[in-house]
Amino acid sequence: MQSSTMRSAALLLLGIFLVAAQPNYQNTTGTQVSHAPGYTFGSNVAGYLRLSTDICDIKSAIGTSDNPNYAEARKIYIDGKNSYKSDGTIRTLRELATKSYAGEPVFDMYTEYYNTPAFLDQPISFAFAGRRTAPHTFPQLHTCLLASVFCCLLP
Repeated sequence: MQSSTMRSAALLLLGIFLVAAQPNYQNTTGTQVSHAPGYTFGSNVAGYLRLSTDICDIKSAIGTSDNPNYAEARKIYIDGKNSYKSDGTIRTLRELATKSYAGEPVFDMYTEYYNTPAFLDQPISFAFAGRRTAPHTFPQLHTCLLASVFCCLLP
């Protein structure tokens, strides 16, 4: 009986911890933000807004030093860190970059132009891997590409 009580207490504590550890999402429906005057959110996009925190964390990992932490930046890009879906799973930048939007005119146009539906993910993944393909064969490709992608997204 005591073992059953201890197990129940442990499960209760675990449940409380998991609930407490979940991010507190503010519902954005009907709200406005100062950096987009006049725009009102039509739905709750709080989780998507937290992707900007992932971008900031990637910027910090890449940094401006001579020793950028590409492994940490790549981990955040692939695994995510701050943005959660409504089911509690984490949303990642790579997931968005590899999702198919087939049937959307701009997606289809870029898929045809780049000859791959991974036109967003491919150059970023190549840069993280240090792969250099023509015409981008100079040694600093990964630094320049990652800096241009992530460091210019947010001020």
